[in-house]
Amino acid sequence: MIIQSKKVWIAGQFIPAQLEVAEGKITAVREYGERSVDQDYGTKRIVPGFIDVHTHGAYGYDTNDGEPEGLRNWMKHIPEEGVTSILPTTVTQMPDVLEKAVANVALVVEEGYEGTEILGIHFEGPYLDMDYKGAQPPEAIAQAAVDQFRRYQEAAKGLIKYITLAPEHDVDFALTKYCKETGVVVSMGHSSATYEQALMG
Repeated sequence: MIIQSKKVWIAGQFIPAQLEVAEGKITAVREYGERSVDQDYGTKRIVPGFIDVHTHGAYGYDTNDGEPEGLRNWMKHIPEEGVTSILPTTVTQMPDVLEKAVANVALVVEEGYEGTEILGIHFEGPYLDMDYKGAQPPEAIAQAAVDQFRRYQEAAKGLIKYITLAPEHDVDFALTKYCKETGVVVSMGHSSATYEQALMG
């Protein structure tokens, strides 16, 4: 199949171009008008599928709800928004809620679903700074702890791929180092860390 538009997002800009697509992948990029096309989108924009690494939910569902059908419905419908892959994101909450939430994502991945690809889980909190908690519930904010995070990761069957934490509350950066060693990307957020603390982490 060949499609084209006068606004195709390539190398950081919209340019006229033609795309050849086979088995769901772009196999060639050509000059606009070079060949006859199956679909000409005129001035409508053609962009790559979005990868959403920080999203708590949609369609009446939140990751923390921990309900399989809600997650499946979200994944089934979010491609309509251009999202092709996703990291369902938790919100700071008590341990039982977080364990259920991450276990639910693992269950859905294991049993199967339609739509957007789940690349893993973004674990936002509960290891945050109280003064910069934003909408995170203060009663659930916790001290960073490797042992506790291991339990969450076990419940998630290894699917936690990204964590947001406040590094200034991670004693000796123990959790940050553990995450790095186990392939979890650490993002600083909801933090009062100084420049120096951020660099050390």
